[in-house]
Amino acid sequence: MIYRSALSQNNHYTKLPNLLLRGGVSASALRDDGLTPEALGVLVYLLSHIDEWQVSQAQLCLVFGCGKTKMQSITQCLEASGYVKKTACRDNKGQYGGYDWLVTDTRHVFPDSTEADFPSAGNPITDNPPQRITITKEEHWKGALFNACPNGVSEKAWQKWWEYKVSANANRKVAKATITRQTHDFELMSKAKFDMDGVVDYAISRGWHRVGQPDWQGLQCFKDTSREDDLLGAVK
Repeated sequence: MIYRSALSQNNHYTKLPNLLLRGGVSASALRDDGLTPEALGVLVYLLSHIDEWQVSQAQLCLVFGCGKTKMQSITQCLEASGYVKKTACRDNKGQYGGYDWLVTDTRHVFPDSTEADFPSAGNPITDNPPQRITITKEEHWKGALFNACPNGVSEKAWQKWWEYKVSANANRKVAKATITRQTHDFELMSKAKFDMDGVVDYAISRGWHRVGQPDWQGLQCFKDTSREDDLLGAVK
């Protein structure tokens, strides 16, 4: 049972995609992103703040009651999982002045940056200077898209298809018309009893721009005919 108290309107909220919280399309399977419970907690804490928030390792250690070594392990896990990226930070004279943390709620999706990535291996987070946090909440389009799987459609197939489409589009926002058209395709194919996991794999392997429609001959092998066979047997 999940209980959410009725908080007053003066309280603030943080909106996060289920894919981040659950680590995948299934709420009962092993996380796909490899986040530890501690890393997930720190990530949610970071995402609860506004852009350009200033933070130091000492502050995170104080908030979570852990030592420097533990916090380094947590932030390294966030980097390896694709939720945090460090970029070099330079002053007006071009001198190195530490680094920024880019924090996102959608794996491997960060704002464009002209700075070279600051190497993470062998460069643990230090206390000075404080790191500036740039928070990117991509759920406004990408996370929301992944969570918009229509009823009756395989969530795994839906997510895999849009990961393919977004990647092919260089991580640019997908047009609403494209989403509407392809949502309709998914609904039609699912109602026609097609194996959508197989259809999506086939469409991706062929480099298709659309997942397909029920009358496409190349997809007929993915149609579930067991229900039709049962009906024919009943008639006989």
